[in-house]
Amino acid sequence: MRPQSIILFERLYLASIAVTAINAWLTYDRTIAQVERDPSLSALGWGAGAFTLILVLGLLVSLLLYYFIAYRANAVAKWVLVAFTVIGFLGLPGALAAATGAALASLVLMHLLALAAIVMLFRPDARQWFAGTDTADDGPPSAD
Repeated sequence: MRPQSIILFERLYLASIAVTAINAWLTYDRTIAQVERDPSLSALGWGAGAFTLILVLGLLVSLLLYYFIAYRANAVAKWVLVAFTVIGFLGLPGALAAATGAALASLVLMHLLALAAIVMLFRPDARQWFAGTDTADDGPPSAD
């Protein structure tokens, strides 16, 4: 049975992925306009199709990491997710400076959910989960 911290990780991380998709939808037009204005990206032929492909691939990688962490107790996936989250936070100041309104709120929410999800992976029951020891919490002991 999966420990409570892993279940909380699952909920928080899936919420973060959903907010990421919403944020991409909210900022789609602005992002495409920025890509099209950048001469180096235009020379590569990048546009709406490339942005959409990168977004979909990113979401698929996120879902794959989620699966390996939440259902396979894969420590490598955990550390890859931690590294991706740290990299995401490194780009946060620039993203916050460019965002406004609902896009700003969704950006902040997305990062807070991701951070909370990562924290769940370092709680004692989650550490046992990754170590492969039994963490089943079937409730209080019975009176049998």
